[in-house]
Amino acid sequence: MTLDKILKNIRLSKNLTIKELSDIIFISVDDIKVLESADFLTLLSSKNINIFLKKYSKFFNLSFGKLKKYINNNKSNAFYQKRFFVKKINQNFSFFGFMKFFTVFTVFIVLFFYIGIEIRNRYSKPDLFISSPLDNYNTGNREVIIKGKTIKNANVKINGDFVLVDQSGNFSKDILLNDGLNVIRISAAKDKGYENIVVKRIILEKEKLSMRE
Repeated sequence: MTLDKILKNIRLSKNLTIKELSDIIFISVDDIKVLESADFLTLLSSKNINIFLKKYSKFFNLSFGKLKKYINNNKSNAFYQKRFFVKKINQNFSFFGFMKFFTVFTVFIVLFFYIGIEIRNRYSKPDLFISSPLDNYNTGNREVIIKGKTIKNANVKINGDFVLVDQSGNFSKDILLNDGLNVIRISAAKDKGYENIVVKRIILEKEKLSMRE
């Protein structure tokens, strides 16, 4: 048993209130309350504790030496409570530290991927598909229609000339062909990014052209 509990039990065994005991042994009410608490070792000096115990031993006819021995029980309890408290703090700190690290790490990863996706969407090449004509296309027509599809709001050029793109990404343009091989360069790009380029080779055959003429 600890000293604070022993002193309290002794007082109660004599049916004394704290005020009554204070008036008898000339220890203040506050000091008696502290002596009967588990924190008296941290709230009272060793000198005052010894003085108070001598008054207790004299009034209650107790051994001063035995009362002092019980102080060690309080010291032992205080030591283990302190270790438990520190251990609990360390556990909580470790848990909350881990949660804080995990939260920061997760936010960083999400932010990293978000920035990566934004950079990719902004600077990557847009899709570009030319549906007509086929590559190495032979024709006897002086004009050919270039048809294709890309993303909306892309900047499309055919042989350096801008072409309108509708909300679905579709575009088309009539091209006047020269005799023989015609190289048609179609490009699509975002406002900030690389171009996606498709090259079509169209051959205007004189024989077919003369037959039409």
